Amino acid sequence: MREISRPLIAALLALLLVAGLTGCGSDEPSNATPVSPNAAVVPEDHAAVQLAQLDSVDQVSEAAQNDGIDFVCGTFLSALGPTSACMVSDEGVVAVIAFDSGADLTYVVSGPAADSEVTVPVVVTNVYGVEAALGALKLSIKADNTVIGTVTFSG
Repeated sequence: MREISRPLIAALLALLLVAGLTGCGSDEPSNATPVSPNAAVVPEDHAAVQLAQLDSVDQVSEAAQNDGIDFVCGTFLSALGPTSACMVSDEGVVAVIAFDSGADLTYVVSGPAADSEVTVPVVVTNVYGVEAALGALKLSIKADNTVIGTVTFSG
């Protein structure tokens, strides 16, 4: 029987280690929405960052209205239960804030004011948005591939 050399065994183990680490992925939760190239974390001074700290769509609506912030919100019922979302415009960036969002929901911004259809992640730690020119935007909330609600923003 032929003996396998130590350098060959070390190379095979290194390959398995690299493959194993690659398969582990990042620290993001496995149900996190992938970040589209056009969706980005909004700057800390964006109006949506403070609004996202509030507990409900009603509180966001009231605070945004009182502060003169350009926003729109909507609430929808689906088989997954109620979900609410807001779009907040500040300095040419429209951010998405979601409430009661489930892992199976996807938030997509589209319309003439956006360069393309953009999937926007809604996570607890950051607020994401898209750069948008003046014009109409639509936020579609999807469960699987079915749209359960839309919020339309006219800039």
